[in-house]
Amino acid sequence: MTRLLLVLLIFFYSLPIFSQSSTSGKFGLGLSLFYPTGITGKYFLSDKTAIEGNLGLFSKRTYLHAVFLYNFYKVPSSSANTNLYIGGGLVFHERKKKRNRSGLKSLNRFFNNNDEYESSMGIRVPIGISAIVLENKLELFGELPLHIYLQDDDQIDIGFSLGARYYF
Repeated sequence: MTRLLLVLLIFFYSLPIFSQSSTSGKFGLGLSLFYPTGITGKYFLSDKTAIEGNLGLFSKRTYLHAVFLYNFYKVPSSSANTNLYIGGGLVFHERKKKRNRSGLKSLNRFFNNNDEYESSMGIRVPIGISAIVLENKLELFGELPLHIYLQDDDQIDIGFSLGARYYF
């Protein structure tokens, strides 16, 4: 886990070296709601590409993701700068353990209602829409992310997120 965090830190600090467009240096910070609810940040590498991350804060469980986004379609005739995007990256999430419902142990857990959580690492594939308004200072977005968790009991989750970011 320490190696992953080190690689992510090096990657994010090297972003300005690789950016080559008029939007380089554009960093937005804001809030996202639903899945996940937390603080979100986005850094534009070019007009079509960006790096986005989220830290889930308003839950007892840890949530973190970092993804590369690609704007594949610019919506014509919109008053705002509206794009459809797709992406891919990593997700780390503490999720509720699946329970084995056989035997007395499961009955004890059922009556005590002690939820157990496990750390899950996976792949995140979001598809969404974003609109940049207010003289390119505010971005409103909505997305449907697909999470594929890679562990002993592989699972797939589909989420829904809405949010806003302010650009500095």
